[in-house]
Amino acid sequence: MAIPARVIRDLPKLTWRGLFAPCEAAPVDFSHAQAVREQYQIDDAWHDHGGLKPLDIKVKLHFLNTMFDGVVWFPNEYNKWQAALLDGSPGKLRHPILGEIDAVVMGGSISLDSRQSGGVSVDVTFNRTILDVTKPSELKATQVDVKAVAKQALTDAGNLGIHFPSGRFDGDIFDAIDGFLGDITSATMTITGLGNQLKGGIEDMIFRVELLTDPTVAPAYDNLVLLWDAISSRVDLAAATAARSTASTRLPEDTTFDAFGSEVGNSVEALMGLNPSLIRYRVLAKGTTVTYYTNK
Repeated sequence: MAIPARVIRDLPKLTWRGLFAPCEAAPVDFSHAQAVREQYQIDDAWHDHGGLKPLDIKVKLHFLNTMFDGVVWFPNEYNKWQAALLDGSPGKLRHPILGEIDAVVMGGSISLDSRQSGGVSVDVTFNRTILDVTKPSELKATQVDVKAVAKQALTDAGNLGIHFPSGRFDGDIFDAIDGFLGDITSATMTITGLGNQLKGGIEDMIFRVELLTDPTVAPAYDNLVLLWDAISSRVDLAAATAARSTASTRLPEDTTFDAFGSEVGNSVEALMGLNPSLIRYRVLAKGTTVTYYTNK
């Protein structure tokens, strides 16, 4: 059904790169990255929040010469919009509700309707985007704080009467974790052995938690598994480091893990393991010091 010109005339204006047009509708869809966690014989699930996904903004624009006196919406204004929509690069979108945001065009369609004389209607989908991907405040990577996870996991398990097995090493388990988080390259064998001892004790705790049927075991189980994964990854990295020499360099220009890895013959995973503080950056800025494996 065609929209009467008098209704369209009063709609809020939507602008894209300084161009404006009346929009009939501009709904905003949002969604979250939620990792679903399930456990055997426990109804429902719990979720780990991974962040807000890009806002999905769908708009319906009208370029009809019957809308405003003196404005040639079709083809003059429409041609300007068409060039801006087909460009593909980011721009400023002013939404009737959201205000001004950085966005990109994801796609759209142009409607020619015999009942709608004097122009066309256009459906467009925008996504909110990040312009400066080097800002960690705007682009966060998931990083595990092993000490924090260990404290929470052992506390949750302790509340269930399950503790880290005794006799695996001298001293407190948190002292062992502190030692484990030491310099991989200078004490590889010590860290590998200590890590395997920690893994074995945590595996024992996970097994005992799995034997419980109380739904309250979920946090303890989840954190113990997360702790085991973090320790296992570091043990693997220690073993790999023992067999491979490394070097460091200052980047002469902006690059990415993938591009730099291709230059030096390292995988992205290897570079991230050697440079955990840089994982949060999509773009590695000029002058950044990056460590890499020299023997491939």
